[in-house]
Amino acid sequence: MIDVPALPNALTDQQMAELTDEGAAPKIVFDETPRETEDRLENLDLEPTESAAADAMTTGLRASMVQAADFRVKGGPGASQCYLVPGNMWFRKSSGYGGVGSKPALRNCSANVVKTGMASEVFRQEWWGWAKVAGPFNSWGTGNMQSTQVTYYCNGQTRDNRFQVITTAWGTTGRGQTGVGRDSTGSYTFRCN
Repeated sequence: MIDVPALPNALTDQQMAELTDEGAAPKIVFDETPRETEDRLENLDLEPTESAAADAMTTGLRASMVQAADFRVKGGPGASQCYLVPGNMWFRKSSGYGGVGSKPALRNCSANVVKTGMASEVFRQEWWGWAKVAGPFNSWGTGNMQSTQVTYYCNGQTRDNRFQVITTAWGTTGRGQTGVGRDSTGSYTFRCN
């Protein structure tokens, strides 16, 4: 299992922009040892090495505000892969519509991706940047999975606020190759304090 540290409790606008830049779609390449993956996570460095970037084929499916990140094992067509879909944000029915959240998912995982996990964190924009208001919400699986617990319970519904969910996903193949990546819902505005 990969040790995924939580994101900081506060992010500047620039840090949030870097985490959610559509041009910098996360690349999760299953060609590392667990220690190498954990080292990159510890430094919040999710950019692949030059050789990994050259071999990784990343797809950014961003249609109607749904984003997907692709992670693959090196090896061209037929390589191991999963797609991280951070989902959209909305008022969650499971909270009695008193909370906002999303349902991030890993989809279309190859058969040799045997362990997967996600950690999702909810941020609210403040005048100085972004504050973590909920999470991390951790979930684990053996391939395809969806997290249904990502919810920030509103402390009232008297003013509009911008929210965003950042999801970090990781996985391991049957050969012990690991990879990690991160994607975001993008920002949404809700009447939720």
